[in-house]
Formats: sequence, C-alpha cells, structure tokens
Amino acid sequence: MFQNLTKIFTIKRLTLGWGIFFSAATFSSSFNQQASSTHLRWNIFTERENLFIERSPKQILVRTLRADLFEQLKKRMSSIELDKKYVDSIHFENGKSGQPSTISILLKDSNVEVFDFYRERERKYVFDFWKDYEEEPTKVVVQKQESLPPLLKKPETKKKEPKVKAIVSQDKASEASSTSRSVASVEQLPSLSSEKTKRVVEKTKRKPYRDFRYGASFFWNYDAFSPELKSQIDIRNKTPELFYPIKNRDFKKSDEEAHLQLAINLFRKRKFGLMYKALELYRKKYGEANNQDFIEYLKAVSVIRDNIETPNKQPKKLAINMLSSVAKTTKNYELKKAIYKYLIEFYKNEKEAIESLKIAKKLYVESKENFDYEESPYAAEVILFSLSQLNQIEKLQSVINDKTIRKLIPGQTLKAYEMFVLTRLGKTQEVVKLYVENKKSFAKPVHPAILFNTAESYFQNGNFEKSIELFDEFVSQYSYHPKSSESRLRIALSYEFLEKDINETLALYKNAINRSQQFDVSFEAKLRYVALRTVRKREPTERDLEVRAFLKVDENKKLSKDLKKLLWQVRLRTMINDGDYNKALAYLTAIPLNALNPLERRVFEGDGAEIVFGLMNQSFKDSDYSKVVKLWSVNKEKYIEKVANDPYLNYIVGLSNINLNLYDGFDRLYTHFSKLSKTPSMTYPIWVDREEFGNKNFLNELIVLKSMKLKNWNQAFETVNKLGQSSLGNMKNYYLGQIYYHKENYKKALSHFEDFLVADEESNFYDPQELVSFVNNYTESLYHLNKLDKFQDVSKAIIKDTQNYQSDNPFVTSMKERLSYLNIEIDFGKGRYKGLHKSIDKYVKTYPKSKYKNRLGYIQGMSLIKDKKLAEGKKVLEKLLEDGETSETIKGLVKTELSLLKIKQKTI
Repeated sequence: MFQNLTKIFTIKRLTLGWGIFFSAATFSSSFNQQASSTHLRWNIFTERENLFIERSPKQILVRTLRADLFEQLKKRMSSIELDKKYVDSIHFENGKSGQPSTISILLKDSNVEVFDFYRERERKYVFDFWKDYEEEPTKVVVQKQESLPPLLKKPETKKKEPKVKAIVSQDKASEASSTSRSVASVEQLPSLSSEKTKRVVEKTKRKPYRDFRYGASFFWNYDAFSPELKSQIDIRNKTPELFYPIKNRDFKKSDEEAHLQLAINLFRKRKFGLMYKALELYRKKYGEANNQDFIEYLKAVSVIRDNIETPNKQPKKLAINMLSSVAKTTKNYELKKAIYKYLIEFYKNEKEAIESLKIAKKLYVESKENFDYEESPYAAEVILFSLSQLNQIEKLQSVINDKTIRKLIPGQTLKAYEMFVLTRLGKTQEVVKLYVENKKSFAKPVHPAILFNTAESYFQNGNFEKSIELFDEFVSQYSYHPKSSESRLRIALSYEFLEKDINETLALYKNAINRSQQFDVSFEAKLRYVALRTVRKREPTERDLEVRAFLKVDENKKLSKDLKKLLWQVRLRTMINDGDYNKALAYLTAIPLNALNPLERRVFEGDGAEIVFGLMNQSFKDSDYSKVVKLWSVNKEKYIEKVANDPYLNYIVGLSNINLNLYDGFDRLYTHFSKLSKTPSMTYPIWVDREEFGNKNFLNELIVLKSMKLKNWNQAFETVNKLGQSSLGNMKNYYLGQIYYHKENYKKALSHFEDFLVADEESNFYDPQELVSFVNNYTESLYHLNKLDKFQDVSKAIIKDTQNYQSDNPFVTSMKERLSYLNIEIDFGKGRYKGLHKSIDKYVKTYPKSKYKNRLGYIQGMSLIKDKKLAEGKKVLEKLLEDGETSETIKGLVKTELSLLKIKQKTI
C-alpha cells in the first residue's frame, strides 16, 4: 500500500535442497579431529539442517545460518593444528544481512579426496580426507563404530554428459517471463524517493524462484528393489507337460500298457470324459497301486488343460492339490522336480510367497540328494526371492551368507540380494561401499536391482550427482521396467535439489508424468511439477496456473499417506503464493496435523505462522489493530510460537497494543519479547516480506512510541536522548521532530523532520498511521511557519505519489484530504483564482463527505467572482444558502458577499 513511501526489505535466504525447517532451539555443537595413517577425519556435531556443503576440486565450503554454530566452529577450528598433508588453510567469513556464514576449507592439492556424510544416531557430520595416487591403490580400512571409510576413487577428469540431457531436449519447457512494475517517485522527499529506488533494484535482483524448501518439500525413501525371479513357464497357457512330457507307452508290451496308451490318446484329443472312464476301468481291472502317480498326474494335467482359458480358479486349484499329492508320493525324481517347478511358478503368480518358499526348499533338498547340479541353483534362487517377498530380511541375510548358496548363485545376482538387504535395513552407506568395491567386476548390463538400489542409496545420502548417473543408466537399460518410473522421478527431483536449470527440471518432471507406468509415481511427479511451476515461482503466469488442474484427484484412486501430505502441502502453498491467506488458513485448519510426525507437522505449522502473519500484516497496514491483536491471540500457540523469533511480527503486535491503548497487554508482551530477543531470528519460512530493522532494536522503538501515545512528551524526550543515535538510528530525528511538534516548537520540529529526510542512513516506517502522522506533522510545521510555497510543493508531491494506490486506510484518506484542502486555501489566500473552481470540483468528487465541503463551496464561489465569473459565482453562493447542512458561519459569510455584490452592481 505504501510501496514507494516505506522500505520493503526482502530477507535473504540460504538455498537448501531440503524440506527441513530451522528451529529456534539452540543445538549443542562441537568439532574434533581424528588422524590416522590412512586418512584424516573431522567430526562436526550438529543437526543435519544446520549445515549446507558445497564442493569443488580444491575447496570445501561449509555454510550455515546459525551465528552461534559458526562462532563455535570458528573457535574450535582455529585452535587445531592443521594436517598439511590434506588441508592447506581454513578461512572464516561472517554472513551479513541475512546471508549465511561460510567456512572455506582449502585442500592441499587436487589429489586430496573428501567424502562427507551424516550420522543420524550421533547427530554429526563426518568429513574424511585422504589421498589417492595412481601408483597407490586406495586402502580399505575398517574402523570401529564408524559407518563409511574412505573408498571413493579420484573422479575422472573428463566427466560424461548424463543421458538425461537427451530427455530434456526432447521435452524442453518454455522459459518463464517475469514482469516488473514501475513506481512513482516523490522528488521533494529525497530520502523516501531513494528508498523506492533501492527497493525496486532489490526486487529486480531477487531470484524468480524460491528455493526447494518452498515447493513440494516432502520426500521419502523408495522401497528397496528386490531382485526378480525369471519365469520358467507361462502358466497362463502352459501345463506341467513342459517340464514332464506325457510320453507314449509301450502298448505292445502288455494289455495294461495298451490300456494306458488309450487314455493318453483320449487326453491328446481333449476327450477328457472318455479318458476318465478309461482310467476308471484301468483302476478296476489292474488295481489302484499300479501307475497311480502317473494316472493322477495325467488327471491333473487334463484339468489344467481343460480350464486354461477360463477365469474360474477352482478347477486349477484342484489340479494343484492333485499335483502336490503326486509330488509327495512319487519316487520318480523327474516327475517330482517337474511338479515342484510348476508349483513354484503357480504360487509365484498367485503371490503366495510362503508356499513358493516351502516348495523351493523341497526342490533344493531333492536336487542335492539326486546330484542335480542344474536345478539346485534355481531352487536356491527361489528361496532367496521368496524370503525377499516375505520381507524376512534376517533369514535372507543368513541364507546369503551360507557357503553352499554362495557357490550356487551367480556372483552378480548374489550381490543384488546383498544390496537389497542392506537397502531394506537402511544401511545405504554400506550399499554404496559394496558398489564401489565391486563396480569393475560387474558385467554389463549390470543387474537392475544393483543399479536401482545403489542409485537410491546415493540419493538418500545426498550424493545427487551420482544418483542421477545411476538412475539414468537404469532407465537406459531397463526402460520397460516399472521401476524406471521411479528412476525418472528421482532424476527430476535430484535436478531440483541441485538447483539445476529450471526448464530442464520441468521437462524431466513432464517426462516422468508422461512415461510413468504407476499412478503413485505419476501423481507425485504432477505435484512436484505444479509446486515448482506455480509455488516456487514467485510470479506465475496464467499459463503456469493452468497446470494446477493436476491437483484434482480421481475419487477412485486411493492415495498413500506420503502422497496425501504432499498434496496437502502443495495445495496450501498455492494459496499462500497467491496471497489468499484467509483461504489458506481455512484449508490448514482442515488438515489433520496431529496425524503427522513432529517434523512434518512443524513444516505445516511454519507455513501456518506465515499465513497468520500475512493476515496480521495486511490488517496492520490497514490500521485494523484490533484484528492484529485478535489474530495473534487466537493463533500464537498453535502456529506462531512454533517457529523462531520474528522481530517484525513482534513489533506490529506490540505497536497494535499501544495503538489500542492496551498498555497492560503491551507490558506483558514487552517482557516476553525481551526474552525472545536473545534467541535466533526466523529465517525460514519467509513467504511474506518483512520490513527491515537493521541493527536497531525494535523494543526500544516501542518504548518511545508508548510514551508518545500516552502524550508523555517529556518522558519520550528523555527516552530518545537516552537511547541515542546508536540504538534508534536515524529514527531519533523522526521521534524528536514529533515531540517538538506536539510541544508546538515547529521550528525545531521542522529541523529534525528534514534531518530525518535527508540523512543517508536508511529509515523505515512500519505503521501506516505512523507514516501519516509524520507527513501531517511535517507539512503542518511548514504551514505553521508560513513556508507555504514549500508546503505546497511537498504536499502536492505526496498526493501525486499516492494517487495510484487504492487504499481503504482511513488515516491515508484523511491525510490526503487535509493536504488537498490546505493547498486550495493557500491558492485562494494568494489570489490564484484562475482554475481554482476546477480543483474544488475534483476535491468534492473525491471526498464527497469532507468536513471542509462548505468552506470550499464558499471559496469556489468567491474564486469565480474574483475571476470575473459573477453569475457562476453567485449561483454557487446561493446554493450554499439553500443547503441545510451549511453552517451558520459560512452562511453569514455568503450573505455578506452576496450583499456586497448587489451593492457593487447597483453602483455600477
């Protein structure tokens, strides 16, 4: 509303690739160094979100927004003796104006390798430094209670361009255009005019996109990829005959064999009814014991054959039971093996892993007893596969470590299962370690489970570049696989984390949406696409906003818990980015926050605090102080107090209490805010721009404003002089100007007001009422000192400067009304009659209920008369006499002027 009269300060933020929020709590932090013969280790004990790490070949940059953490690390790191084998020097740079503080670690040379990771259990960052020379292979050192020794090899000098570039080029997103708005200046108010210029420059320099934390910031680990078991038979159109064919009998040998051959012939002609009759005659004639296993097998296969194309599963299940019975009784190993293999496929297709496991164990034992070295590996792999499907990780781990099993299973398949187990157990660093150790031995194409689980492990460890590389390799080799959908989405998300080109990232999300084979993945990609394009983007276009159609959910689709909370977050943030705070607060209230874990709930509470602040800030700008206090009272415990200290929010709450004469409430708040001033200020989330306090203490200003509100000018004067320029900055001149004005010392008031205006130091008005008070009292001082020309120059500039801004603020309206009226009075007093009636017409149209309306009517009539427009002037004056609302004083003046006019006309 007062965009070119007030300072708008944009708090600068550290761009982090995490959807994590800074807490106000002070975390204990420390640093230590551990030297060994193979490498150097640094431990920094702090929460993960407190540090952001950037790497280059010769330098490591550790950034933090925590001033206390930075000072502790600076003190500890400065006191250690550097190991010059790895580290050349350390430099410290304090952050200024909301910028992060930086620790620059210069490495000894390009041979020094660094690997960093975070240990959740011990709440510490670990940095390992080591040297990797070509003539010395990297040594693997196993350390107690440490998760990952230095194993990564020196990066190649020529880095291959990732294949995702091709994906991006196929689906290039259009560049977003940004618009800027020009703001009128106040030439007569130099400091306010320069304020505007600086602000516009700041807005121009501001990045068009917020960092990742402001988008769809929730993300979760994908399930470990279990190695798949290749099917040996398609049971949808094949029978057990594939494994154990039904051969012709030697029917010339005996009548018994001839009888069986007849049944087989009927079986082949699919005359199953006649076949059953033939077999029943055989049983009666030759007894049940003869060829019983073969006969039951033949019957079971006939049932499968007869129902192979029908959806009814009951006959097939009957056949499965018959086959299971045959497998138990037969001593024919080939028949038993064939049945077991068919049953495995059947139970695998039915997703009955327990039954598959039982049969696989039997097959494994039988194959070993019969020295069937071709079937034992298959049976062993089925056991591994079934255990993985049952999520029996400990048993699976035990089987993997069995010496016999390790001899039977191919090396790459065994590694795939090992890495699956580690991924499922959350030991992602060990997955990476295992991959690095065996990378060269993996034959191409690398097993899909190895690629996916390693890529996911790199992702979970924050090494997004390596994650992109391996996910991209997975997509290129196994594009048909369902896991390629997750891989495409992980690539896009990694691009977003790394702040890579926005258009490329959008193209990757679109690619994940269009080519996904899974609803969950496609919908997640849509949510992240919408968030990047319409939430992280500060000023989305109409075309951008069209993609919000993706937020609609098919009622028939059931969303996972992760997708639900991500949908809630994106929907809420679209409302915040649009500035629709009332709608956002209503939506947030409907979200079941208590069902979320503390960290997720805290993210929503942080957004909630910003929503409430947005409403409070708008009410404050509109001088609706009671609404500010009400919003604070209702929401402080639920949202506002859940985030870090917010000086500007505290200021507007305190000042609103003062303006409402709630001094007891203000005193309580002052005590509370004084305690908060010792805690870190909020840096995230910042959806709504704050005004800048700089080095000033807002609490001091509130004390001065309270004294002024109580009209205790002497107390206010003592407080201002006591606090001085160092505490109040240039606002000292403003406060002294106000005090002298109310003491009717207009000369000193004017002197301080103009010192305030022309000072180089930045000065802010946070309260529109305060701004209006300054303008009124400054111009009134000019008026009282009879500096009418300067008064008119300044007042006209202010009126012109604010005419483009629509406002319902009564203080602004009153200020403009008063200044416009005084300008007309001055012009009339100086005899500037020509055209004055037009200015009065415009005034009355703008302020139809003005208390100066009658006085201006008199001036308008007199100016017309003075401008020799007697008839028009007389008509205006006579109309005033007829108006019942015209005061008696004005009517007296009008009657006098009309009488004089008649006398002059008679004289003439």
